[in-house]
Order: sequence, then structure tokens, then C-alpha cells
Amino acid sequence: MKIPVVEGTCSGCCRCIMSCPTGAAGPINPKKVIVEKCAGCGKCVQVCPNNCRVMR
Repeated sequence: MKIPVVEGTCSGCCRCIMSCPTGAAGPINPKKVIVEKCAGCGKCVQVCPNNCRVMR
């Protein structure tokens, strides 16, 4: 399964956190992903205004 990875410059807008249905997009740090919770849906990648998240 692919998971989102932050590769670019995160502005800290937290859109990824708000869009994540499982709470895997770092509830404390948006640059982190809780792998065990990630469903691989890619919603956090889609909402990122800086395009800094990619699925790997």
C-alpha cells in the first residue's frame, strides 16, 4: 500500500489533517503520517495547496 510522504515545503495549513478520514495525517505535526492508521486514500495529497505530499 502506498502512503503519503511530505517531499515539498509544508506551510502548516493543516488541510491534510482536516481531510484525513482516519486521523493518520499527523494530528500534531502535518509533516508526519501515522502509517498504522493510513488507509492510503490520498485525500491529504489532493487537498494540499503546496503539492508537497506524494503517494509512495
